[in-house]
Order: sequence, then C-alpha cells, then structure tokens
Amino acid sequence: MANPGTSRMDTDPDDMKERDNEIDKLMNILDIILNERGAENQLKLCNDMNKFIFDIDLSDEVSGFLMTVFTCLRKEENDKPGHLRFMEYTAKVGGVEMSVKSVVEKIRAQNIKINFLICTPIVEIITLFRSFYDEVRTGVTRFKVRDSVAKRGVKRTKDGKMTSITKKQESTQNISQYGLTNQHISLLQGVTLAPERRTGILRSIGPLTQAILLVMEDKFFDKLRSALSNSLQMLPMAAEIITAAPQSTPHARNHAINARK
Repeated sequence: MANPGTSRMDTDPDDMKERDNEIDKLMNILDIILNERGAENQLKLCNDMNKFIFDIDLSDEVSGFLMTVFTCLRKEENDKPGHLRFMEYTAKVGGVEMSVKSVVEKIRAQNIKINFLICTPIVEIITLFRSFYDEVRTGVTRFKVRDSVAKRGVKRTKDGKMTSITKKQESTQNISQYGLTNQHISLLQGVTLAPERRTGILRSIGPLTQAILLVMEDKFFDKLRSALSNSLQMLPMAAEIITAAPQSTPHARNHAINARK
C-alpha cells in the first residue's frame, strides 16, 4: 500500500514486499478472530461473501475487535499495565462473546510477529470504515479536538484570528470558526474522526482537515506539514499556503520560522 500521491511503481520493491508480508499477517489475525465465532458462523459468512452480501454492523464489530487486539499487542513491550488491562477485555462480535486474551494466545501460538511501524497506518485505515460512513451520514460541521487543544486557552474570533481566553474551550469546534461552509465538505474528509485516530492516517484525510489540524497542532506538527504538502503538491503556491496556515499560534509560528531557516 503506497502512500496517497505515490504509485506502486514508484515504491521500492523491498518496501512493497515488506508491506505485503505485514498485510498477510494482519489477514491471519482477522482469520483467527473470525474463527472464534465458530465454524457455523464462519461458513455463513463465507456464503454471504460469495453472494456479495456485506453486513456493515458485523464488519464494524470485527474491525473494532481487531483494533483492540492490535492495541493490546502494541502495548505489550512499552506499556505492561495497559497490555494486561486489554488482555482482560471481551466483546460480542456477531452475537458471539470472545476475549482478547484467547485471540492473543492464538496469535502467539502461530508465532505472528508484527512490524508496528508498517502495520499501524494499515490497521487504522481498515478499521475506520464505520467512522467514515457515519461522517458521510451525519455531516462534518462539528468535530472533536484533543483535550490539550481545549486546555490551551485560545479561541478564534469572527475574523479568523486567535485570541487568548481564561477558561477552557469546548471539546468540539465548528468548521465555521475557520471560515468554512458546507461547500467545503468534500475537502474535510476525516475531520470528525476521534483525534487519536486522525494522527494515524494523516495522509488519507482531506487537505482542509489537515490545514485545520496544522493550525492547532503541537506534537505532530512536522508530520502534518508533510501530509499537507503532499496533498497540495499540484498547487504552485503550496509552500506559501502551508507557511501561512500555522501563523495563528506562537508554538506553530516557531515551527514555521525554523522551517524557513
């Protein structure tokens, strides 16, 4: 899976092979999860798939459980308490109760070792269908911001400038605060996703979503700037747009100044 804006032909063959190997591992984990539902349910699912019947709710439950298992595996090395907590989780998938611990033990038994650097954005993409589906269904006029942004003590005035405030902002914002309307919806893909999910797919969200996040961002500023640069690469004034975007916050402005040096 090449990054958006990059064709498979432009991707290093070794990188492609490594990604394909990691995708195969993820598919093996999905098979383990689906097999936990029992042979009868698995057979019914295969028959439905052969008829091109897709159960969106079941797909969402499977992908959600996959994300939970993946998070559990990722926490094993760096966050033991978190790993143990996730190991105790259970969930109903297609009406069948299953445990994270059981799936993780079977992954270990098959000696499936994941490269998290490669797999994380892939898992983010394949588990976000329901979120994107809900975004299309309910609209993108309001979106969540991280607590660190809400606590920063700034807000936008009607003319688009940032001003300091004494009390905490709301945890959601409206696109109108950025001078945007429903006419811009097609460029705001991913804006309603949970903040922790957006950071994993920065190159797959809309350019205006990237621009909004760039204005607010501290931790992933450089990654966002790179993602927005990739989205706007066809515009001759892309560099000027990206440099202008972060001018509203002191922290972001320092990033922009350092980038020009």
